[in-house]
Amino acid sequence: MNRRPFYLWLAVLLMACCLGPRPATGKQFLLWDKPLTLGAYLSQTLQFSLKGDEHDTEHDLQQALMSLFVEADFRPTTDWVFYLSSMTAIDWIYELKSNDDSWRDKLFSRSRDELCIDDAYWQLLKEAHVTWTPGQFLFRIGKQIVSWGEMDFFRIMDQMNPLDNRRGFSDVEFESTVIPIWLLRTEWWPRLDVGWLEELGLQLVFNPNADFIPDQGLTTGNDAGGIWSAAYRFQNPLYPFGLGSQELYAGSLEETLEEPDEWSEDGFEYGARISARIRGTILTLNGFYGRENAPVELLTAYRLDPDLTAALGEPVPLLGTAADGTSIIYPIYAGKFPRQKFVGVTWTADLPFRVSLLGGVNPVLRAEVKYQIDKTFKDITEGTFYESDFLDTGWALDWKVKIRPLNPRAYFTVSPQFFFNRILDYPSEFTLYDLPDENYYTFTVYLATSYINGKVVPDFAWAWDTNNAAHLLLTSVTYSPSHRWDFTVEAGFMQGQDQNRSFWLFRNKDYMAVKVKYNWG
Repeated sequence: MNRRPFYLWLAVLLMACCLGPRPATGKQFLLWDKPLTLGAYLSQTLQFSLKGDEHDTEHDLQQALMSLFVEADFRPTTDWVFYLSSMTAIDWIYELKSNDDSWRDKLFSRSRDELCIDDAYWQLLKEAHVTWTPGQFLFRIGKQIVSWGEMDFFRIMDQMNPLDNRRGFSDVEFESTVIPIWLLRTEWWPRLDVGWLEELGLQLVFNPNADFIPDQGLTTGNDAGGIWSAAYRFQNPLYPFGLGSQELYAGSLEETLEEPDEWSEDGFEYGARISARIRGTILTLNGFYGRENAPVELLTAYRLDPDLTAALGEPVPLLGTAADGTSIIYPIYAGKFPRQKFVGVTWTADLPFRVSLLGGVNPVLRAEVKYQIDKTFKDITEGTFYESDFLDTGWALDWKVKIRPLNPRAYFTVSPQFFFNRILDYPSEFTLYDLPDENYYTFTVYLATSYINGKVVPDFAWAWDTNNAAHLLLTSVTYSPSHRWDFTVEAGFMQGQDQNRSFWLFRNKDYMAVKVKYNWG
């Protein structure tokens, strides 16, 4: 693909976003006497480890991520909209620690090509689409995001767009995690004159698979995943024979994946959604036929240390050596992106009660239920695939309450969530990988409030994985003295009980971060 026109667009947007002060909603210009809105932000985050000098983390500064986001919205008529956004991320830590012995010895320097700068076209070009809204219809074509879900933390119905989670749990921006893809989308909202049915809409989405982009997930090995690598640890079966260390770390993996052909029926995806507002309650019916964004893989073999010089002198050539003397093994996987077929329902409604002592605001109930047909899993030995229908549900309660001793002026937003998953036909002869039980339970809660007329916003998010006795805690305080500046201090804590499962993999990733963000527009 010729990227020169795109870089020209990016240069124009960057210059436009630096022309002068603008309101938070974006600076408006006239292009051919039609409104053009431009906006942008620039942020810089410094992340520090709270866990000391472990194999899979650094003892001090370990991430210095800068993010630049720019967008343009042009409306030549009332029913035509052209939208373009771009984003890039640069982690300066690879420059700051290029001569750091610990950084190199722990192999973090080898992850530079993957994590130093986001320069692939699909990373730089976020959304790029044209929308036409004639009367009761909407037509949108281009690189875009389709959001169907109601839950936070974990996605249930939002399965069309892949995610980019390579940089872990810190510095999370919506624009940096959801990957827009090339889609055709149409909606019809007929005018109704029915008392109980206040609104009705039909949405159809088609993915021609013009460019297959899978999930960009966390991976194993400091040499690939950087400071957010999943820290697997195994007992070495060859240790009694004097080969390698007693325990093994997992290094970067090599993957051979069967991807659907681009612009072919094999990769086409279809989505349909019916939305209805019934006496203030929003109900949707959803259906999807496509591909999983994350592969299902089987372990096939092991390979040499990517840096062959590091393997010289090892008792087993397959093993590398970590800075602490522990052997590293490098697995090879082969996998596929299975078909994904599901139907689902979402429901959002105000509950008909309120408690005056808690502020007198009606709570809101959100729910999602998805039934997936023939979902593909793998067994715990990673040697065979297994298919079963899968039930995926989420329930949330959103409430604004007054806690006057803590905040006499503003409400607290309280949002607990409960997730329940079930494998309908769990195998009796073996255990599934990362799913040792047929039923799976997760709880989350989110709390937030504001002080000083909304300028100071503390929040708290917690997730509890019941099956694996694992938790994730994220907390932050943001100070916004004006619409241009945001200053944030955040911290994250992860722990788990079951080895090599859930948040146990990130047991050494506790961190504190400071972030400065400047908004243009």
